[in-house]
Amino acid sequence: MERINKNDLDLSSMVSEGEEGYVYSDGEFAYKIFKTKNLKTLNNKEDKLDVLNEIDIDNVVKPLFGIYDKNKLCGYAMKYIDANNLFMMTKFNKMYNDNVYLDIFYIQIEYISKLLKEIHSSKYKLVVGDINSNNIIFDKEFLPYFIDVDSWQVGKLNNDGYAYFYAQYIFNRNMSFMKLNEDTDRLCLMLLSLIMPFENRCLDDISTDEFDEKCEDIEGLSALHDYFIMLKEENERMPEVPYVGDVLEKSLKIER
Repeated sequence: MERINKNDLDLSSMVSEGEEGYVYSDGEFAYKIFKTKNLKTLNNKEDKLDVLNEIDIDNVVKPLFGIYDKNKLCGYAMKYIDANNLFMMTKFNKMYNDNVYLDIFYIQIEYISKLLKEIHSSKYKLVVGDINSNNIIFDKEFLPYFIDVDSWQVGKLNNDGYAYFYAQYIFNRNMSFMKLNEDTDRLCLMLLSLIMPFENRCLDDISTDEFDEKCEDIEGLSALHDYFIMLKEENERMPEVPYVGDVLEKSLKIER
């Protein structure tokens, strides 16, 4: 992967801050600068970014250049997309009191699920890990993109992954933690699809009556009703769930 010098960049316009870093933009590129200064962590990031630079999957915002400060990796550059994070679908829905935005959300979840399948089929053995409403964005045409790829799992590299939805789910059930993999990715995307209309509340805090009421107004949510019940009731083992898009595609008869 090509290198650019941090001192040559215009980092005057910060567009967001996450747990791992700050994101700046000059309108053409976005620049993520890591918070950590730990050399081992940065070396692991460097190895992963070199691999992720090689992927060619539409709507995955991959690293284009490594950003270096005194010959040490400190971040990476990616294509800038004028977009909102996925959680804004809920905000728009609440603002305009119109379920059209959540209807769009479920149409796009079907597409996101297909993207996830493509990611999993990559020769680089990729696992997204922490799938949530902040690392999936949508542009002005409501097309979704995966971002924050530096937190993905890549093959047999030293991967220190974390998935909030998965961790929350198994913690509430005293299940044993397992290494993040394709199964945990599918679970996280299913959980995201179930809790989005409830402003990302924990699945276990949503009552069946409350869920049923929402299902009356939101077709996409209704299509996932059986998985809500199954995931609420499962208390002994890691549940097996399909790609959520496969469920929605059959129920919503989405044509692309």
